[in-house]
Amino acid sequence: MSSGRKAGKNFLRNQEPQKATIEFKAALELAQSLKDSIEEKKAARGLGASLQRQGQYQDAIKYHSMVLAISEREGEESGNTEAYGAIADCYTELGDLESAGKYYDNYIARLEQD
Repeated sequence: MSSGRKAGKNFLRNQEPQKATIEFKAALELAQSLKDSIEEKKAARGLGASLQRQGQYQDAIKYHSMVLAISEREGEESGNTEAYGAIADCYTELGDLESAGKYYDNYIARLEQD
């Protein structure tokens, strides 16, 4: 695990999402520069979670969606179920219940597959 991502997870656990955001952004940039798709996806997931906890739902959707895009690009779907649920939660917080419903449908369908 990259040190930035590890620090970000610790900040999230300790209810310090602003500090977590900084660490996850650095981890994401590093993973992208190294073309490490697994670390890129994990950092994007953490960044989405830290932004979501700060109420920055539009930005959180961007990074949770990045998780889905990386999965599609790499043909590897770990973390997608959580990403669908997180995106749905963000849309719910924004009051966009139609979009939330679409993502909740994907989330539930994936839960039923697992």
